[in-house]
Amino acid sequence: MRRTLRWMGLGFLTLTAAAGVKPSASDARSMFPALVLLRGSRGRTVMLSHAGAESGDISRDTIAMLYSTITPTTPKSEEQLRGRRSIEVAEFFGPGWAWYSSGERQAPAFERASHFSRIYLPANGEPAIWDSPVVAPGGVSARFYELDAVAVDILAQHGFRR
Repeated sequence: MRRTLRWMGLGFLTLTAAAGVKPSASDARSMFPALVLLRGSRGRTVMLSHAGAESGDISRDTIAMLYSTITPTTPKSEEQLRGRRSIEVAEFFGPGWAWYSSGERQAPAFERASHFSRIYLPANGEPAIWDSPVVAPGGVSARFYELDAVAVDILAQHGFRR
């Protein structure tokens, strides 16, 4: 049964979140994108992968940590969001992208991603907002998601600051 749920990807994420179960590192690799590219306003691109993930522990899996900390929200206004600094997000799904995670090969072209979204950085006391991520805890149920302090710290560690 577990293998069947793993291949369902988003459905498995929904079931584990509803049951209050944290996914293992191997489950996280199968339900989250294989790779994520972040591109800032100055064109700088950073690749996130599942490198460093350990079985049963997602605390070293940057992608799993980023996606598992978001919660549905409604921004004050979309116009206000567009005035903030933002990060373009390219999400790559499927086993074919996993071999880039080793760092031995150059990251794929941003434009070849499976899905695109945008993260608006925190500003003027407002939280960071992710517009249209492809995966969210409990399944995608909204367009906008708030990133918690852990996610904002991950972005800052990769050079994306307010």
